[in-house]
Amino acid sequence: MARSYLMEILLQTGQTVHMVIKEGFEGVYIEKLESFRSLPMILRTGMRAPLYCTAFGKSILAYLSHEELKKYISSVAAKKKTPNTITNGKVLKMELQKVRKQGYAIDNEENEQEVTCIGNLILNHKG
Repeated sequence: MARSYLMEILLQTGQTVHMVIKEGFEGVYIEKLESFRSLPMILRTGMRAPLYCTAFGKSILAYLSHEELKKYISSVAAKKKTPNTITNGKVLKMELQKVRKQGYAIDNEENEQEVTCIGNLILNHKG
């Protein structure tokens, strides 16, 4: 169902588009539409990635309940993947407040150097 929307984003931006779902404390790539204008990425469907240092992950975390977020932060050992990776729980919470306020998340070379991503959450009809 989402493929046509992903294609629309790809055509509008000229950039590779991924769709990810939360599974446990990670994200799982379930769809990828690659643009010939983007740098090639090794990501493929079925791969897993952390939530704390990815745009899609921060979008997901921003909408968790207070209790769920507290459990996530206390359970996940955030590792420094690049110099920009947020590993401090308080700093992450501040970033997630910003994400929720602006309606999208940015991964500014936090998961991979020289790669910047924008993520947004797809909400159901109940918000």
